[in-house]
Amino acid sequence: MKWLKRKIRNWLQEEVELERDGIVSSVSTREHDLEEPMRFSLTKANGGYIINCKKYDRKTDRQEGNVYILTDDQDITQEVGKIVSMEMLKL
Repeated sequence: MKWLKRKIRNWLQEEVELERDGIVSSVSTREHDLEEPMRFSLTKANGGYIINCKKYDRKTDRQEGNVYILTDDQDITQEVGKIVSMEMLKL
């Protein structure tokens, strides 16, 4: 059993050294009161894309969603940025 303790100790020591050097940084979710995530799915369709945005509402215990359709002639990066902005304003 001593070999296992040594192995775990060495592994933890390496993690501490990496964190101290700034190579690895971790954030505990207990430190933050995180809201429910927004989930996006992008699906290729004939003539464009379908973007589905879903959010879970704890208060009502329901999942809400919106569907956006982008055509091929639209700039996808700008349009996705607008969609994210609109969804963030709804929060």
